[in-house]
Amino acid sequence: DATCDYGVETMDLPDKEDMAFICGKGGATVKRIACVSACKIKLRSEAMLIEVLGTSLQRQRAMQCVKFMIAQRKAKNMAVVLNENEVSNDCTIVDIPIYAMGYVLGIRGATLRTMEEHHNVIMFVCEVIGAAKTDATGGTIERLCIVGDRDRRRSAQLEVMSSIESQLPLHFTGPWREHGETFEPSCDRDGDWGTLALELLKDELPFLNGANCRTIKALNRASGCVIQTVGEVAFLSGTRNQRSRAMDYICLTLSPLREGFFPLAKHLFEEERVDRT
Repeated sequence: DATCDYGVETMDLPDKEDMAFICGKGGATVKRIACVSACKIKLRSEAMLIEVLGTSLQRQRAMQCVKFMIAQRKAKNMAVVLNENEVSNDCTIVDIPIYAMGYVLGIRGATLRTMEEHHNVIMFVCEVIGAAKTDATGGTIERLCIVGDRDRRRSAQLEVMSSIESQLPLHFTGPWREHGETFEPSCDRDGDWGTLALELLKDELPFLNGANCRTIKALNRASGCVIQTVGEVAFLSGTRNQRSRAMDYICLTLSPLREGFFPLAKHLFEEERVDRT
């Protein structure tokens, strides 16, 4: 039973400033934590504590989010310092070239906050104790931590990668072409969940994304797969069935532009399928 470990946990907050920060303007911050963790959260201001209701996994994620939010307040404009034990299975760490971090954050963090709301995750700049501060090329890097469930983290991570790739071509697609790197955390490769990548032709990229990315968002919803273009490569993350459906729908969408795609998608019309009416 998925609800057999449903329960309540509390956390004491040391001061009123932490309570106000966790609450956020109009309760926005605590609502986001509740949404990311799928918990019910109550702030008991008179007792200076936070009450979390949910399954053990949901409570763990909520408490982790609260700790990270408090750490952000205390860090102010500096990176939140984490040890390896704090980087759990609910976290994705993205290495970002130092000169691209400002582009990812936006003015006063506005771009990052927009991504947080869009993907329903929590994101912040961090420093992992003991981790290298340079990448394979010797370039200085900073790190971004993304907290949330697997699909939402992956969706946010791929948008960050796309943003960086637009400023630094081949930064992510280069390693993918060279040795198939898909950049998902190894802990997320559970069961048949994984990533498939498809190289697009130059005129296929805007066609697949569509106006205001409406086409690719529709493909995401229809397939249940996380789909994001990074440069001229489409990354598809999900279970085997989700990736298969996403590839079928992409082939069908792009078949007017690439002749070889329609034979790959025609079985959509020839087979009995639960995803066709």
